[in-house]
Amino acid sequence: MTNTKEKIAIMQAFEEGKVIERLTPHGWEVVMNPAWDWLGNNYRVKPRERRKYWFIWIAAENKPTVIPYVDNTFDIAFYTSRGYTLLEEPLD
Repeated sequence: MTNTKEKIAIMQAFEEGKVIERLTPHGWEVVMNPAWDWLGNNYRVKPRERRKYWFIWIAAENKPTVIPYVDNTFDIAFYTSRGYTLLEEPLD
């Protein structure tokens, strides 16, 4: 259960347009219009997902190209040893 400050922060996040989730027997589910029944429910702000990208320079154009990184698709040591940088960009 959350304390009063956490409850206020969750409700303020809802007012700011952030996605709120409620804990159910099946896991966290999005709530479109929370009833704020704190005795019977646990609420939270939906965590932001993170996606990894490779930031790769193209010598001919001298412009960066962003390629989606998928786990086990790239050999990280191979790219990092050649000066490439793995960046993490949050999704909104």
